[in-house]
Amino acid sequence: MVLGNLEVQDWGTVNEDHALEILHEFEECGGNFIETADVYGMVLENHL
Repeated sequence: MVLGNLEVQDWGTVNEDHALEILHEFEECGGNFIETADVYGMVLENHL
């Protein structure tokens, strides 16, 4: 399962706490790949 993270970036509307909730839920559901393309914005996804 893949999680794209455009909405987690500075362009999106998700704050850091909510982003972490999403990531934890993704992991609990068996997610195993987080897509972090450079074109999504700054580097917040790498921080999280």
